[in-house]
Amino acid sequence: MNKHSTVPRGIKTVQLVVLDFCIELLNQAMQQHKTEIALVCALVVLGVQLVGKGFYNKEVFLSILLSIIKIAHFMVVLKAEQVTSKIYKEE
Repeated sequence: MNKHSTVPRGIKTVQLVVLDFCIELLNQAMQQHKTEIALVCALVVLGVQLVGKGFYNKEVFLSILLSIIKIAHFMVVLKAEQVTSKIYKEE
């Protein structure tokens, strides 16, 4: 059985591969320093102002961070749905 044979809600295989990649980013453990984690580096990049110098203020960055958390939550729920659907089909 293919790893991605259970496709919830008509999601394409390539989307499931990207979902697996994102889940692995969320699963990264800190080794020596927190800047070695790809997700932390991405959040730093999102905090940099496009115009001017420096970083966004805490209110702006908080809204960016909350959006990332909501997306991550959705991805974890989608992955859980895929895994549980696969388990039920195997039974």
